[in-house]
Amino acid sequence: MISLIICSRTKNISESLLSNIKVTIGVPFELVIIDNTRNELTIFQAYNIGVSKSIYPYLCFMHDDILFHTFDWGKAVCRHFEDKEIGAIGIGGSKYLSYMPGTWWGSDFWELNIIHTDKVQNKTTLDAVIKTEGNKSEVTAIDGVWFCIPKELFRQIKFDEVTFKGFHHYDLDICMQIVLNKYKIYAVFDILIEHFSKGTINESWTENALIFQQKWRINLPVSLINLSTEDQYNLELKIMYQYLDLIKNSKSEKNINKIALKLLLKYRPGFRFLHTSLLISQFLYKSLIK
Repeated sequence: MISLIICSRTKNISESLLSNIKVTIGVPFELVIIDNTRNELTIFQAYNIGVSKSIYPYLCFMHDDILFHTFDWGKAVCRHFEDKEIGAIGIGGSKYLSYMPGTWWGSDFWELNIIHTDKVQNKTTLDAVIKTEGNKSEVTAIDGVWFCIPKELFRQIKFDEVTFKGFHHYDLDICMQIVLNKYKIYAVFDILIEHFSKGTINESWTENALIFQQKWRINLPVSLINLSTEDQYNLELKIMYQYLDLIKNSKSEKNINKIALKLLLKYRPGFRFLHTSLLISQFLYKSLIK
């Protein structure tokens, strides 16, 4: 019923993960492990290979450092996809996907249900931010740690291995394709997983964030929230500043201000507000003088 597609850092997944899947999934499954021990593949390439090799109608894309805490979670996946309008499910996501480059949790309109374990600090926390009643909530994008898509959708969509490199933004990019093909995306709360990492935001991530924004800028933002023009403007500025803060370690201050200037100039709705002109002047000055 479910093909589990894993881009693995080793030739085989750990015995603990394999045993955990066998005990908890509750439906027939296959493992499609893409061996990336030599780091020759991007996540986009690996997942496309996984799709081509899969045989079951539901595809589950997952990291190799997770464990499942829900028994019969495979049955839950199948139940969710009984609704043919659903194109993807994940364990967390946002109702607002911004125009400005940033994280999917950059806005305040996100929900998540996951256990995070930090092996270094030996600390485990349940990150449960659920604002919607029921076992799922419609979102515009989901997190890539674990998500499922019906295989038949891959007649219309594909992981974009041409535009993107590395291991970031594959989740947001495939979600954009799903949304534009008129399918719905849900964060689901009846499947609980544990992730032994909180992910890494590095230079590759910041570069792919800009590539994603450039690729989809005529379609962004995507929102399930009714916001006033002013509220949306302020939210986009907030996300822009978050992004600028994230790239401080990889870019000089002058380059950061140039990036901010380009982002503001591209964000046409912002020109309704005097504040935009003031910010443009500020970033222009800083990018030229400093």
